[in-house]
Amino acid sequence: MPEPIRAENEILRFGAIRDRLEDAGTHEDVPNEEGCGTCPCCGREAEVTTERQRTHYEDDSLNWFTGCKACKEENDDYWDDMWAEYYSDLM
Repeated sequence: MPEPIRAENEILRFGAIRDRLEDAGTHEDVPNEEGCGTCPCCGREAEVTTERQRTHYEDDSLNWFTGCKACKEENDDYWDDMWAEYYSDLM
């Protein structure tokens, strides 16, 4: 398992994700159930869910993603690329 990444040292490519993380508080503040609403990342009306994202921050509240399916897929792709880069640098 990789070392946790301190959130304040990580620069996120997506400003909306960064802003959401700063404003979200803890994941308990966001309903864990699926429902229609406004996606906090793209602003579209869509089914919005809160799920664990592909991060390993020391502060577990930063390891959660709230958004629509399209933004979740984009977020997953971003973190897949980041982890691939991290592991390629280890070799």
